[in-house]
Amino acid sequence: MKRKLFFLVLAVFFLIGCSTKNIYVDPLDETNSAQLSVDLIKLLENDHFLINITLTLDGKIIDSQQYPSMDVSVLPGKHKLSLEITAYYIYNNERRAKHNITKEFEIDFKANNKYIVYANVLEDNLKNLEDNVESIYSIQNSDIHINEKIVLEDSPFRSFRPSSLTPQQMKEAAIESAIDTVIILETL
Repeated sequence: MKRKLFFLVLAVFFLIGCSTKNIYVDPLDETNSAQLSVDLIKLLENDHFLINITLTLDGKIIDSQQYPSMDVSVLPGKHKLSLEITAYYIYNNERRAKHNITKEFEIDFKANNKYIVYANVLEDNLKNLEDNVESIYSIQNSDIHINEKIVLEDSPFRSFRPSSLTPQQMKEAAIESAIDTVIILETL
């Protein structure tokens, strides 16, 4: 029984470890690096809904827990950048998420340049809970002017995610739940 318990716990930790995403880390030498930044002031200007942007640079997520200002240093050179945009609406006292992951852009980051990312939703209110909404996003600096319109699609599964938990807290809660399950199974 103890052997089965050990392998069950080991399997849970293995699956949780495999499901975690790569997290971006600033380069050790930030000399002459470029800056990538989300314009948080513009995101907070609209009080009708919350907009969340998650950046992925070279397959690594820029974690808002580690970088609350969403400013990171990037080594000069070509990097792949994509945006995950989610807008949360309230409709008839129900929270609803609208979501899209942009295409991946290859951007040649130049030393000592700042690149600013921004998104805005073009609709203040929903007419129907399942409506998709139009959004624009931009990636800007002195040389790059990417502005595109996209559709944020209705995403009921994202709507009920407990936003008060950080990804680390969710991971810890999953581990604790798995351990509790194992303890219950052992007592049976």
